[in-house]
Amino acid sequence: MNKGRKRAIILICAAAAVLAAAGITAAVWLAEDPLEKALNPAAYGRVQVTLTQKQELAEGAEPGGAQEGSYDENGEPAQPDQTPAQARTIAVMCKDGERVYEEGLGGRYYFYTRDGQEYVLVYDDMSGALREGEWVEAPAEQFSLRPLFSVDRLAAVDADGFEKVDGVYRPDYVHLAPAFFGLLGIGEGSMDKYADYSLELRVDQNRLQSITAHYVYDKTYQVEETYTFAYADTTVTLPQPTA
Repeated sequence: MNKGRKRAIILICAAAAVLAAAGITAAVWLAEDPLEKALNPAAYGRVQVTLTQKQELAEGAEPGGAQEGSYDENGEPAQPDQTPAQARTIAVMCKDGERVYEEGLGGRYYFYTRDGQEYVLVYDDMSGALREGEWVEAPAEQFSLRPLFSVDRLAAVDADGFEKVDGVYRPDYVHLAPAFFGLLGIGEGSMDKYADYSLELRVDQNRLQSITAHYVYDKTYQVEETYTFAYADTTVTLPQPTA
């Protein structure tokens, strides 16, 4: 075998080895990507999701709280409320398979499916609009109610559209809008209410630890919204509706 041919064969083998190594490295990286695994709805058979929200006036928005011509207890012109915004818990959701219990500012609910139809148990502890102090069962569509977070939304999010920096996943420009509106469950009719939005995902042991969204709502409020995920063998048992 002449030297030129031998050298060509060596170069081809070396190139093949480099490509094979690169392919193996890429395959291992993809297989071990925590975000891709965390976006699998099947990983959330039992999960507790807590929604907290912090809201304050957006830059340039008109301050509320003190109306023109109003005065404080000393007879001085009243000043707008400058108290720093504090995060507050909006709701806590516990998911056990197909059963969901939710409790928060909007009330107490159980969501479940029976015979292919979605139902909700509503506890009327305030308004008396149903039957005060009783659990009332009705088709979910009757109240237009849905759990605060659906793990099914995760399946539509493209993990390849995120970049990880300092342990935080953020979508790139192309994938930001689909991920933001998709994960927060915002429909097309409401999208124009949101501006200057961003999204951050944190993952621990191949499952979501938190989803944090920042946005300006209706040109008035700067909002920070966080969904925090916790995992335990929580069982959701449906109470008996009042006859």
